[in-house]
Amino acid sequence: MKPFGTLTGASHHGRLSMVAFVALGLWAGHLGAGVPAEGIQFAKTFVTVSDSRSPTLQLVLLTGDDGLTLAGAEIDQLWCGTLFADRLSECLADRPDLADRIRPIAIAVGPADIILRHDPSEGEFGFQRRRAIVAICDSANRLLGWQVGVPTADELATMIEDAEEIDLILRSDQDPAERARQIVSRVKQREPRLYHASVQTLFESGTTPVPVDDPRSDEERQAETWEALRDLDDTFQFEVINRFGLKDGNAAERLIALEQHVQTRRPWCESSLVALAGTSFQCDWPMLVEGVWKLPPHRQLDGDRDGLPKSLARNDTHCFVIKPERGSPIQRWPPTATSTTRRTDWSEAHQRLMQLPHTRVGADELARWLSDQGAASVNLFTPSPARYLVVHGAKTRRRLIATWVVRQTDSPATVVRTVDRIKLSDDTIPPP
Repeated sequence: MKPFGTLTGASHHGRLSMVAFVALGLWAGHLGAGVPAEGIQFAKTFVTVSDSRSPTLQLVLLTGDDGLTLAGAEIDQLWCGTLFADRLSECLADRPDLADRIRPIAIAVGPADIILRHDPSEGEFGFQRRRAIVAICDSANRLLGWQVGVPTADELATMIEDAEEIDLILRSDQDPAERARQIVSRVKQREPRLYHASVQTLFESGTTPVPVDDPRSDEERQAETWEALRDLDDTFQFEVINRFGLKDGNAAERLIALEQHVQTRRPWCESSLVALAGTSFQCDWPMLVEGVWKLPPHRQLDGDRDGLPKSLARNDTHCFVIKPERGSPIQRWPPTATSTTRRTDWSEAHQRLMQLPHTRVGADELARWLSDQGAASVNLFTPSPARYLVVHGAKTRRRLIATWVVRQTDSPATVVRTVDRIKLSDDTIPPP
């Protein structure tokens, strides 16, 4: 049996049979540490080659492993690392001319365990961990192609060939609009007709490949790019629901299993190059990971961030306001009030929480802070996304003794009452 199942038919895109889906899920549950392919050295961080004309291609593997505790991990410590190294070795054996040009990189970027506590019955990794994204960039980390999942040796070879084609287009002397038209034409020739309208909309929106030195801020540019990709993402969601019947209660887990195979999201990834080809993958990978996985990735943060409490003294209370994840239908928090009644809404609950000492943070910043404080693990993502985390200092050793996760499905009125009780308490966070 082949890892991750086999494709049915001879189509370039292929389709997963039900047998392949079952094999995919079962095999993924048994992947783990092992001996990587000999002779292949994986870098653990992005590297920029100063010579922009260098023929070097950077092959980047991003995995859903704990990005906090597995920072700088060896390839065989990642959930699919050994399999990926073996497939790369097989690819290079067939294409020895690529051996001196490929610079492989492997980085764990999944949310930290301390904020993604999972059920032990899910196995060593938990199903949320079994994710992977593979990208190919030029020597300056400009994106030339990417896929969601763990490619086979043949698929890796195809990815490299496709990336070389995109590189030729981007290096041509044509104006940016013409280069974008060539990429659009290429996508329409190769990908299912279902995506053509979304690709054309993406092109006409003006969201086309931009230079790495784009004058907009990273946050502004990424927000605009992902907003432009939303229509394409809607097309994928429509396709995957109808193609695989993902409508029942375990649809999310099944989609994660399916996305371990690059053919599941290949048309979406190829179509997205209309907007992404030539952009800085080193800068933009968090946007892509978060948008696809619907979970915020863990970035390696340098130094201490201003505004985060160094520690909590006895009876100190602090409220962390958690940034909504990209890809979430809720991009702003609190949501705009829509009720005309006098019932307590989230706007009022938010204002009450802001009466506590507070800091707006990303999930990765919060994970690192909780880890430094020796706090117990929490799950910020299920049963519904957390929007706030309120913490209270312990009586001894300045360790946390209480955390209160405020989720978007909680009752705003209950939140208001609990905050009022916290402000009156000098001991700990009372239960809601």
